[in-house]
Amino acid sequence: MKKLFKIAGIALLSLIGLLLAIFLLARFVFREQAIDYLTGLEKQQRVELLRAAGPYAADTVQYRFTYIQDTVRAREIREYFRLDTLVNPAATTWDNARALAQFVARNSPHANQKVQPETRNAIGLWEYTRTV
Repeated sequence: MKKLFKIAGIALLSLIGLLLAIFLLARFVFREQAIDYLTGLEKQQRVELLRAAGPYAADTVQYRFTYIQDTVRAREIREYFRLDTLVNPAATTWDNARALAQFVARNSPHANQKVQPETRNAIGLWEYTRTV
């Protein structure tokens, strides 16, 4: 009986060793092939999901936008930030938007601050970034 348990234990340890070897081979030797295979499966599933989806239907929802502009506040912001030096009146709206976005990204902190600003308007947030 002891001999049977010893043989079973050796067989179990051999099986565990074999599984570990297969895992390590799959993990380190065949990593790229495994990733390609799994990525292909995921791609195939997504393509099938798109094929099974219904036909495209145009959106019939109508939106009404209302722009509220405070000209006094807009003038205050334009003068405070000297926007005439940041944007080019001859440039496209897209180019001006990118210039403003790049200016903000370069001059704003990108960390998780512990203290939150008290005022959350353009000038208040700018002054907050100067003190943080």
